[in-house]
Amino acid sequence: MAAFKIMLLLAAVMTASVGQAADEPAKPAQCTVDTEQMMQLEPKAFDQDMNGGWRTLAYQDGCKKAATDLIKTYIDRNWQKLEPGSLHALYWHAGQMEALVGDYRAAKPLMMAGVNPDKRGMELGFYEYALGTIAFLNRDLAGLKAARRRLAALPEPAWFEEEFRDTGLKWPANLSVLDGLIRCFNSPYAVAYGDQCPKGNKAQHR
Repeated sequence: MAAFKIMLLLAAVMTASVGQAADEPAKPAQCTVDTEQMMQLEPKAFDQDMNGGWRTLAYQDGCKKAATDLIKTYIDRNWQKLEPGSLHALYWHAGQMEALVGDYRAAKPLMMAGVNPDKRGMELGFYEYALGTIAFLNRDLAGLKAARRRLAALPEPAWFEEEFRDTGLKWPANLSVLDGLIRCFNSPYAVAYGDQCPKGNKAQHR
């Protein structure tokens, strides 16, 4: 459950630091980390430390592709010790990095692999959030709006308020993210996912 909790809270953290640069430049020389040291990190430290792990690269200008490669390498090297929740979270974050640099084709299969089919994940509405996100990447406004309606209609789990009491997260989780993707549908994911698109924008069918 911890992995899903981090994924739900990630939007507020990432939009300020990562949610920009749809046209990321080629990987510069400074996109380097101690890969072997990264591979030795426990999954929680690698994926859920907001100032460490793969974010060490993601927060550097022009290094989101490098962050994606680091995540993939971590999955390959640590496959045996990754629990399902951690594995799905890593795939989702790799997909987000690809989407942020505008490589939607690479992002979509990673994001689909990032959906954990367990009961609690379904109750949180992550499935609908993911479908809405992929609809955005597919330039499918109708599908995005449909996913938003399904997410908004989900009943709040009895455990949600207690578990997220101190986080500021409101039910339905990630509904505001889909609202942003709808409002800024004609913008790149890096803008629509973040906080750079004006609130007054209205999506138009292409």
